[in-house]
Amino acid sequence: MLGPVKLIKKHNKNNVVYYSKDHLDKLSNELRKTFFKLQKSKDIPINTIVGLYYIIPMLLYFFNTIELNLLISILKHLYIKNGHSLEFFDTLFKSSLKLLYKEKIIHRKFENTSISYSLTNKGYDKLISVLKSVRVPNRTSIYDSIRFGIMHNRYYTNNTASLR
Repeated sequence: MLGPVKLIKKHNKNNVVYYSKDHLDKLSNELRKTFFKLQKSKDIPINTIVGLYYIIPMLLYFFNTIELNLLISILKHLYIKNGHSLEFFDTLFKSSLKLLYKEKIIHRKFENTSISYSLTNKGYDKLISVLKSVRVPNRTSIYDSIRFGIMHNRYYTNNTASLR
């Protein structure tokens, strides 16, 4: 074990994560739990403008481009999964989109009858810096597995709005 790892482990043993390439599902579940603990400790729930401000660019990063209806259904699914009411969802969603537009983090594309969203260069750079600051070993493989799951769901299932 390396010196810095020993130091971190001595300070707080939960900050050191061991994993095997064969058990990436277990690692992703642990990271999800840790993320939600951090999110709760920072008091930024998803049912606020700030919560949506942070989650929408993350979704756009992994989806590249996403249609409005799919984005809304994913966010509503996250609301329900986290036990939040959908009462003020539309107001919060529109407000966070306006804030993201104002800061030029996302842009909207009109294609035929649908509206889709994607990150701008500024939004992409900002999100990359956030993702690089996350201390997760082999994060590239984790991000690739997330993208693979999205691609698999998009191209090999009939219902793209049902992400699990």
